[in-house]
Amino acid sequence: MRLKNIADVRFNSLVAKRPVGKNKYGNYLWECVCDCGNIHTIAAGDLKSGRVKSCGCLQIENAKQQAKQNKQTNTFKKHRLLRCLIMNDNKGNRALIDHISYQKIKKYYWYKDGRYWRTSCKKSLHRYITDCPKHLVVDHINHNTDDHRLGKLRVCTTKDNNRNVIRKSKRDSDLPTGITRRGDKFRVYLRRGKIVKQRNAPSLRAAISLRRHWENIYS
Repeated sequence: MRLKNIADVRFNSLVAKRPVGKNKYGNYLWECVCDCGNIHTIAAGDLKSGRVKSCGCLQIENAKQQAKQNKQTNTFKKHRLLRCLIMNDNKGNRALIDHISYQKIKKYYWYKDGRYWRTSCKKSLHRYITDCPKHLVVDHINHNTDDHRLGKLRVCTTKDNNRNVIRKSKRDSDLPTGITRRGDKFRVYLRRGKIVKQRNAPSLRAAISLRRHWENIYS
């Protein structure tokens, strides 16, 4: 395919500057400057079709405007025991965040969408807080997708993330993470890297208490 010169041509909020090679599909890539000042590399086809209109700042700005129009705001209050903040959405869902993350996320409205927290432009809270690169994922170390404290999140590969998955049988699907039934008792399991903890508990209440105790020690 012949390279067409689109240098200094404007495509929505982007101005193409110079070609920088091809992607894995053989499409020409152009270095572009966004109106917000960011430099972004985009395929020529995405520019011409209008599929990509900015470096991503338009999505964020649209999310802000939509939240403003709908009067959607998060409320925050201090968690005295955990020394962090509790963030609430308009439906009463709660998430834990560090004080250091507050300044970064307060300008957007966040809501719980299924298991995860997102903005109106579908940006994930756990990826936004950790500045996770596109080729990596974020692991919720304690399996709680409402816990966004930095100490409970880790940026890793998909392979490493899968090592922290606890698979349950159908009969244990109603139990909390890390707890399974063993006859009339409950089996408590926790894995953190090379550390593996397992123990039987006489009741579900005792199993939950033990699991939380281990999470506080090893997380």
